[in-house]
Amino acid sequence: MPASPVIIRRLTWCVNQGSDPSFEEEFAQDVLEVITVLSARLYGARSHKNKKLMQQLQASADAVAEEYGLYEVKRDDNQND
Repeated sequence: MPASPVIIRRLTWCVNQGSDPSFEEEFAQDVLEVITVLSARLYGARSHKNKKLMQQLQASADAVAEEYGLYEVKRDDNQND
């Protein structure tokens, strides 16, 4: 199992600084990492939600266009995202 990014950052910091970080420095680093992870999850969820919404809108627009004969809808059956 690979080392977590937290451990790698701490080791890198300790090697670069030559001494152990203080409690405040460790705490600030931990808080920053938690915020980073939660932000990444939030934006990832939004991205997935928006992609799904855009696919649904495109499918609805294609259905309406096909119903009224505005254009021929080309379906790609290999798209299963």
